[in-house]
Amino acid sequence: MMVLAVASIMAGILLIIFGALKLGNIIKYIPYPVTVGFTSGIALLIFISQVKDFFGLKISNMPSELISKLSIISANMETLSWCAAFTGILTIVISGFME
Repeated sequence: MMVLAVASIMAGILLIIFGALKLGNIIKYIPYPVTVGFTSGIALLIFISQVKDFFGLKISNMPSELISKLSIISANMETLSWCAAFTGILTIVISGFME
């Protein structure tokens, strides 16, 4: 969770600096694959950090590294809360119909 907070703070600081220096047009010089890759990486970090709560897993100490986090999640799938998983899945289904 700390990685996500640091990435958010760094992005906010960069946005403030670029805005204050009127450097908004510099984005056209950043290649599209770099922008998409960065956005996809952040999305993956957010997704993996929410899996524990989505399934209601009982994990006391979640590591910050991605591979370690995935192995801990898979090792603790037997602590799945069916109520939490059903609520999460139902929320995604309802959100899909609301578009």
